Amino acid sequence: MVFLRFQSANVSKASVFYALLRLTARNHYIANSTYIAENDTVIREISLIKGQQLVIPVNLNGYISTSLFFTYGIPIKLIKCSVNMNTSFTLTRRPGYINGIDGVSTDRTAGLGISLNSNISQNIDFSISSNSNYSIPVSTFQDNLGNNYFYQRTNLRLKYIFWKGLVFNTQFNHTYYRGLAEGYNQNYALWNVSLGKKLFRNRRGEIAFSVNDALNQNKNINR
Repeated sequence: MVFLRFQSANVSKASVFYALLRLTARNHYIANSTYIAENDTVIREISLIKGQQLVIPVNLNGYISTSLFFTYGIPIKLIKCSVNMNTSFTLTRRPGYINGIDGVSTDRTAGLGISLNSNISQNIDFSISSNSNYSIPVSTFQDNLGNNYFYQRTNLRLKYIFWKGLVFNTQFNHTYYRGLAEGYNQNYALWNVSLGKKLFRNRRGEIAFSVNDALNQNKNINR
């Protein structure tokens, strides 16, 4: 594994630049050997009916993963906030077997992001961020496994401490997928909200009433 990191700060502008490079290569990588039964059969003394899959771990060479990440941050004095912009690129190459045929799955992903973070006071804390990624998967096993897809996640977070230590918290997340197989593209919002009260000396404790997924839209998908 090779890992490089660079960071630079400009004191007069209160800006920061950050870069990261990571490269990983593995021999004897723990990959999957997948058997898909085209008919009723027995594999390694295991009975399979047509359509069933048997996945067995195997050690294969040729795994490579690399990533690049850059971010730049600068304050905006007018609104007492800071803005951070980032870009990234990752490439992952995974070997494997399907029905005794060796192959490689490669995933390339490019990303862009921006965030706005408050620095107003100890009683008000908020952030707004959005990150978008475009992935290009390629497989030597089957051409139809290489569907490009787009993923975006937007987050809004607010914490406000007001009258006699009351605390209002809310977080809103929006998730968007496009380019997946039919029925798997998602576009949903997740909203959590809570109201609490600071307790004990120096307000070191807090009790709160919270509602998670107030819009009842929570979903999960892995690609």
